[in-house]
Amino acid sequence: ALKKRTGHAPSLVEHHRAHAASAAFTSGWDRCLAVTMDNFGDGTSATAWSFAHGALAEAGRVGALESPGQFYGEIAELLGIHPLLAGKVTGLAARGDAEKCMPYVRELFSLRPDGEGFVLRTGASFGSGRRAMQALRAHAARGGRADVAAATQRQLEEVVLAWVEGLLKRTGQTR
Repeated sequence: ALKKRTGHAPSLVEHHRAHAASAAFTSGWDRCLAVTMDNFGDGTSATAWSFAHGALAEAGRVGALESPGQFYGEIAELLGIHPLLAGKVTGLAARGDAEKCMPYVRELFSLRPDGEGFVLRTGASFGSGRRAMQALRAHAARGGRADVAAATQRQLEEVVLAWVEGLLKRTGQTR
């Protein structure tokens, strides 16, 4: 029906490319870096696209197994918040002291040494990820839910900003 009305057959566009295109093409800029991030619905959790003169070129892709959204959702669940309502962690973060939990949260989510993705250890059943989750659970149970949220929010911001800064350097983009 669409081809009949428009003369063109519909085509499928990959999820993250569609989001990046809508941001880049409506930005008003001729050149920029478009970054997308969600949990992992299509096997990808984050992408970066260099946009120049009306064309998108993929500059980075992060798989579902290192998802910032998964990190945030699992911390939300630890705090008794449904993962689909993980945005409530952001509001709770404003009431906490991030420093009280930063060492544990840093164990769970960080930038990969090559700077091209993330390290996610929330689901670890052994090692530092397990110990960190247990420590956060205990802190939350002692009334420190806001501290866990504050550390989670700070770590997410710091790690994602470091990833984006690296992408800006590699692509030469300034916006």
